[in-house]
Parts: sequence; structure tokens; C-alpha cells
Amino acid sequence: MEKKEGFRAYTRARGCTEGGKEREREAEKTLCRRVEAAGGLCLKWGTNGEPDRIVILRGAVTFVELKRPNGRPRPDQLYCIDRLQRAGADVVVLAGKKEVEAWCVERGI
Repeated sequence: MEKKEGFRAYTRARGCTEGGKEREREAEKTLCRRVEAAGGLCLKWGTNGEPDRIVILRGAVTFVELKRPNGRPRPDQLYCIDRLQRAGADVVVLAGKKEVEAWCVERGI
């Protein structure tokens, strides 16, 4: 007999919101969709503390840390962001789909 999934497990597995709370994954999908539609790359970076995505578009490289709305970077993430900025890299922290969309509009994406 098949084990039934609970509603929360079902929505979580599909990146849906729970109780109106937007998940970080939704902002990430929005970012990737818009960047790739504009002909850019939105590469995943997987080490703890490092930004979530590397966006390469029109010759520019931007490291992007994504958070859910009102989310804040952890101390290890702040350390990595600081190191990247000191090396001259463009780094941005975007919290939620609205900030992702605003950032994309700013850049003409």
C-alpha cells in the first residue's frame, strides 16, 4: 500500500509556499528564468557560506546570495561576501522574488 504524503510535505517538495511564506527556492527560480531568458548564465555554487548563484550576463559577473523575504545572511555568508567584495567582485543579496524582479529590471533583464 502506498504511503500518502501530508500536505506540508507535498508543498515543500514542490517549492510551494506554506502559510503564505515564500521560500528561497522561488526567488532562485525567478532569477534563473529571467537571466537565462536574457541569454545569460545563472550557475549554482554549492559550498556553504558562498553565494547561491553566479550570474554571467553581457560580460559582467555578479555573485548572488538569495534569501526568503526579510531573510538575512548568516555570519559565514557575510564573511564570504566581504572577501569577494574586497577582491573587487560584484556581490548582491536579494531577499524574495520582489527584490529579484527589481534587480532584474534595474539591469534590463
